[in-house]
Amino acid sequence: WLKWGPDRTDGEISGPVLEAERPRRYVFQWNDHLGDRTTVAFDIEPRDGETLVTVTETGYPDTPDGRWQFMDCAVGWGEALALLKFWLEHRVRAYGPVTS
Repeated sequence: WLKWGPDRTDGEISGPVLEAERPRRYVFQWNDHLGDRTTVAFDIEPRDGETLVTVTETGYPDTPDGRWQFMDCAVGWGEALALLKFWLEHRVRAYGPVTS
């Protein structure tokens, strides 16, 4: 991640890719900051001349820390999808327009 979030932080997270069905589905796993592994799925489908992107993340423990992490990531996915929409529709990214 480069310049992500309000603090514009950089980071690196790794994990296995579980499914890659171009152009419809991409599923991977990663560890949250508590060390719990979650599974993230992106499902992409055409709908009425537009594209529907559904993000599902599972695997958070049902604990206070797990619920906090779930909410934190849900906000992050909302931000990521909004930035993707800006990029696709206007070629604008969070830290300035694309020059090329």
